[in-house]
Amino acid sequence: MNRSLLSRILPYLLAFYALALAAFFVYSLLTFSATQYLASLRWEYAAKRAFVLFMDYLIPVHAAAVAVAASLSWEAPRPGTPAQPFSRIVSSSVVAFLVLTAVYAVLAEGVAPRTRARLEEMSYASRTAIELRRQEDAAARRGDWNAAVDAADRYLQLDPANRSMIEQRLAAKTRAARQAAPSAAPAPAAGPSVDEADAQALVERARYYVSQKDWFSAHYYAQAAVTADPRRRDALEIMSQAAAALSTPTAGTASTPTGAQFFALKRDALDRLERGDAVGAYYAFQSLHGQDANDPDVSRYLDQAAVALRKTSFFLDEARKVEMLPGTQGIVFLNRWDAESAEAVSISKMVELPSGDTYFFGIEAIRYDASGSVTWHFTAPYGKRVENVVLMNAVDRTSPSVPVQPLYLQGARPAAERTVLRLQPGEEELRVLSSGRPALASMNLAEMWRLRSRLGSYGLARQALGVEMTMRLVMPFAFLVLSILCTAMGWALRLRTGRLSAAAVLLLPLLPVVLALLSLLYLHAHRLIVGFTVIGFGLSTAFNTLAVLQVILLAVSLALLAGQSSR
Repeated sequence: MNRSLLSRILPYLLAFYALALAAFFVYSLLTFSATQYLASLRWEYAAKRAFVLFMDYLIPVHAAAVAVAASLSWEAPRPGTPAQPFSRIVSSSVVAFLVLTAVYAVLAEGVAPRTRARLEEMSYASRTAIELRRQEDAAARRGDWNAAVDAADRYLQLDPANRSMIEQRLAAKTRAARQAAPSAAPAPAAGPSVDEADAQALVERARYYVSQKDWFSAHYYAQAAVTADPRRRDALEIMSQAAAALSTPTAGTASTPTGAQFFALKRDALDRLERGDAVGAYYAFQSLHGQDANDPDVSRYLDQAAVALRKTSFFLDEARKVEMLPGTQGIVFLNRWDAESAEAVSISKMVELPSGDTYFFGIEAIRYDASGSVTWHFTAPYGKRVENVVLMNAVDRTSPSVPVQPLYLQGARPAAERTVLRLQPGEEELRVLSSGRPALASMNLAEMWRLRSRLGSYGLARQALGVEMTMRLVMPFAFLVLSILCTAMGWALRLRTGRLSAAAVLLLPLLPVVLALLSLLYLHAHRLIVGFTVIGFGLSTAFNTLAVLQVILLAVSLALLAGQSSR
C-alpha cells in the first residue's frame, strides 16, 4: 500500500490512450474514400482524422480508463505495515489530473482546430485535383495541348508523385511544342513614377516633346504632371494640345503607309485609355508592342494601361497560381439584410497572401427583394479583393478572347456593377464564417469573444456562438470533474482479492463501455443546460450559472473521493 494511486493507474491511462488512437487510426484507414481524397493523402488523412476522433472522444476514453485503473489498482497492506491515509495515496493523482486537464485544454484549443483545418484543405485539394484531371482530359481530347499542359502542371502541384499524370503531361508537352504558342507579354511595370521628379520637371519635359512634335510623349508627361499636381493648368493645356494634335491624321512623324497605320493604332489605343477602357487599351498597346518593342510611347502606355487595368480587373494567371494554396473553405454569410432586400454570398475558398492580396474561388451570390423574388443570381470562378470590393473580371495576359467573368443565372445588374461585389465582412470575419469546419472549430475563445457582436449581422446566430463559447469553457472542467468522479467510483468498486471472480471477468469489459456512455450523457446534459440558459437568459447568465455549477460538481467529486477508505 506504499505506492501512490497515480503510479498504479498511469499505465492503464497510457494503454487506453494508445489503444484508442490505434483504433481510430485503423478506422480512418478503413473508411478512407479514394473518390473524395487523393490516394497519396491516405496516410496523412488517417493520422489527422485519428487525432480529431481521439480529441472528440478523449473525455469518455479517459473516464473509462481512470475507473478501470482505479478498480484494479488496490493492493493489500503488508503484514505489520499500517495502511496509509487515502489522502496520501490519491493526492498525486489529483495533481496529475490538473496537469492532464491543462494539456487537454491546449490540445483542444490549439492543435485540434489546425488539424481539422488541414483535413478541410485536403478535401478541397482533392476536389480541385479531380476537376483539373477532368480539364486535362477534355483539353487533350479537343487537341488543346497548351491547356492540357497547364491543367497537368496545376494538378501536379497537388499530387506531385502521380505517375500517370506525369506521363500525360510529358505527352501533352511534346505535342504542345509542335503548336505555335503566342509570345509572352512583357511583365507590366508599376506605371509612371513621379517620385524622382516634381510636377515642374514633368511639365518642362512635356514642353520639350511639344517642340519636337512628339505628341505621344508630350501627352504622357503632361498627364504625369497633372497626376502629381492637379492644379497645373499649363500641364492641362499641353494635354489638350497633344490630344488635338493626335486627333489629326497627319500627326506625328509617320511618313509611310505602315508608319501612318501604326500611329493611328497608337492613337486609338490612347483614346481607349483616356475613355477608361483599361482592358481594351492594355490589349491594344500589347499588340503594338509585339509589332515594335522599341517604341517608347507604346512601352510607357502599356505599363500605364496595366496599372489602370488592375483597378477594375486582375490577371487570370495570378489567381491560378495561388489556387492550390491552403485557405479558408466553405464561407457562407449574409452580405446585406434589410427591409428592402437580402443578399447571401457563398465562397468556396479564400486565399490570403503575405503581400496583403486576397483571392476568392467559387463565388456565388444571390439577392432577394422584399417580396422574396430573386433580383439577381450569379456565379464567378475567381475574384480578387481590392479594399472592400471583390473584382471578378479575370483577364488573360495575352489573349482578349478568354475573359473570365461572372455568369448570371437570373436577373441582371448595371454594367458598372456586373463584375464587382462589395463585401461587408473583412478577412478575419470571413475566416470565422467558414462552414467547412464543424462547430466553429476554427476559432479560439478570444476570437469568439471579440467577434461575437459583429458575426450576428452576417447570419451566424449569436445563440449558437454563445453556446459554443460556454461549452468550450465547460469542457476542461468536465475533464477534471469526471477524472475525480471516476477515480472515486473505481476505487469504491475496487477488487479486494487477488483473483477475479467469474462475474467480474464477465462484467469488467462492460465497465469501460458503460462509463464512456455515462460520460457522453454527462456532456450532453451540460450542452442542454448551456443551450437553455444562453437562449433563455443570455450569455452572461449562462457563464455565471455554469461557473456555479462547475464549482458545485467539483466540490461534490472531491468530497466523494475524500470519503473513500484505504482499506
